[in-house]
Amino acid sequence: MTFKRLLYLLLKIVLLSFLFWNLLFYFFQEYIIFPGHYSEKPTDLASPISLEKSFERIWIKTENGDSVEAWFMPSLRSNFPDKPNPAVIFLHGNGRSIDYWPGRLHQYRHWGFSVLLPEYRGYGRSQGNPGQIGIINDMIKFRQWLVSRSDIDPQKIVYHGFSIGGGVACQLAARVEPAALILQSTFINASRMTIRHLAFPFLLRHPFANDQVLSNLNTPVLIMHGTNDLTIPVSHSRQLHNLAKNSTYYEEETAGHHLSIDSRYWKRIRNFLSLHLEDKK
Repeated sequence: MTFKRLLYLLLKIVLLSFLFWNLLFYFFQEYIIFPGHYSEKPTDLASPISLEKSFERIWIKTENGDSVEAWFMPSLRSNFPDKPNPAVIFLHGNGRSIDYWPGRLHQYRHWGFSVLLPEYRGYGRSQGNPGQIGIINDMIKFRQWLVSRSDIDPQKIVYHGFSIGGGVACQLAARVEPAALILQSTFINASRMTIRHLAFPFLLRHPFANDQVLSNLNTPVLIMHGTNDLTIPVSHSRQLHNLAKNSTYYEEETAGHHLSIDSRYWKRIRNFLSLHLEDKK
């Protein structure tokens, strides 16, 4: 076999492999984008019985009749009924369920915030299949439930999104603007991530176009990212910061996809919220 024929054969193998990968991506992209739905089973999760007594479990029904869960964690410094509390809606990443997060969000409650932890369709004990449109519809319902509470100040609702949760937070913000938005280790849009994984962007069914949202959003935004993030490069958050109309930006040196949840982390969030929520009435 000549060198030219060998080169032609190798190029053909590479091209066919690329096309085959894109075919797989088109049909199985939900496995890639929402891996926690397929890897983490309800039997692997903490029992709801282990929740703090003050926690509330909320269930909503989707348009298909599926049940989706959320946990409400009330403020530890409640002044209600004299003054309703601010609240944080925390949108988690795609690899774990809500069971992983309550202890990691405890500081919000010490500051006087209540926290709502909504689950994604198909994750944990929730039914259905995850996808951008369905998840956002569920988040709108959970937010409506939250603001209907007399102990919650509807003018002081904050969205905090981690990783793909940043995409959920942005899409929710585009529909119902929050008092403030926190994006942690998130991407500029899912299409850019698709290219990173050598797939055609036009095959994507869940675009999560954070760049489009931030370029039109007047809400104050805190953007945080680790410089050594191998899952979502820090360049994504740098570009989001440049696009946002009103953003505060922080990079944690040497941090990966998960930032250090330490006193410095919480100080940055506290300073941001104190600056932008104190004027809300």
